[in-house]
Amino acid sequence: DIVVSETLGFTGFEEKIIEIFADVKDRLAKKGAVLIPNAVSLSLVPVSDSGTRKTFMSFWRQPIGGFNYGYLFQLSLNNIYSRILISKKDYLSQPTDILKVVLGDKKNSVQSGSAKFKLERGGRLEGFGGWFTANLFSDIVLTSNPDRRQSNENHWQQFFIPVDQPLALRKGQEVKIDLSMGTVKGVVSFAWEVAQLEGKKTIKSISGSTKKLIDLLAV
Repeated sequence: DIVVSETLGFTGFEEKIIEIFADVKDRLAKKGAVLIPNAVSLSLVPVSDSGTRKTFMSFWRQPIGGFNYGYLFQLSLNNIYSRILISKKDYLSQPTDILKVVLGDKKNSVQSGSAKFKLERGGRLEGFGGWFTANLFSDIVLTSNPDRRQSNENHWQQFFIPVDQPLALRKGQEVKIDLSMGTVKGVVSFAWEVAQLEGKKTIKSISGSTKKLIDLLAV
């Protein structure tokens, strides 16, 4: 048997690809079936890009028609923004994989990963750019990695995880992000915690979660 499913969201996971492949493998596929894709990984890089914040978040800080939208501004900081073009000039460090899931082996979207970055230049950390890589067969992959030419030829592009307060960081400093994934009201949810490090000591910690938006919007 060969199972092919394009249930890849902009992070690779939010269309419930983990549950879909687990269900298909258990109920429909013969033992030893080939799954395409067979694994999905998620990569992140700290970035200094401020354009996404100005376009999608700072907008809500301004009164509109005499109304205060400060609550929406706070919600906007707990969202992951899709179809964002991440430029290499905004990288503060080298990208790294934070999460990889072999499809068919995991039963649900409760997953987590952690990554630490040593900054190669100083700058304002606005958030983290991200993309997925799906292993299709052998060494053939489908990816939204901006460093790969094909990423400009698909609709996913990259995504952006904001920090609620930009951090002024210097070259050589380290920053860590813990990313977790689960389901809320049947929707795949993400939570993150970002730590500014000084040696082994955390000097500032910032967190966010899409659960707040899901609780508000999902019925």
